[in-house]
Amino acid sequence: MDPMNDPQSLWTVWLTLAVVLLGIEILLAGGAAGVLMALAVMAFAGMAMALFGAPLVAQIAVAILAGLASLPFMVWVFRRMGRGGGPPSADDSALRRTAFEAYYDARGHLRVRAFGDHLMAIPDPTDQPEIEPGSAVRIVRLEGTRAIVRPVDAPVGARLDDAQA
Repeated sequence: MDPMNDPQSLWTVWLTLAVVLLGIEILLAGGAAGVLMALAVMAFAGMAMALFGAPLVAQIAVAILAGLASLPFMVWVFRRMGRGGGPPSADDSALRRTAFEAYYDARGHLRVRAFGDHLMAIPDPTDQPEIEPGSAVRIVRLEGTRAIVRPVDAPVGARLDDAQA
């Protein structure tokens, strides 16, 4: 197969590339944040141009334009479908009603592991308790990027009621 003399024969290469990229995106379950999906759209556009008999340069140009046009849309769609980035918000009721694990990092700073995020933490200034590593704490509020925490008598991950505040 000589792509310069018979550009229409490249449609199978474009199709194979598109199916492989689409398959990887599906297997990663959104782990590539839509980038591989945009590349698959790009390959499908190149395949369409090959089926129309366009020269190789036109196939590549249209594929690049289709990929660039679809990338922002795909990333937007995959971000909307996902959990979202960043730490939990201050008005999240699950944040205040769950016992999280407190620990100290290598520098000796208190941190809290909350919903997969690691937040800087300081003890609640109203009672200044000693917080042991691995103990359960309640996040009272967020001040900027720091969690204000208070120790609780509950296992880590337990659902707390308002009486334990």
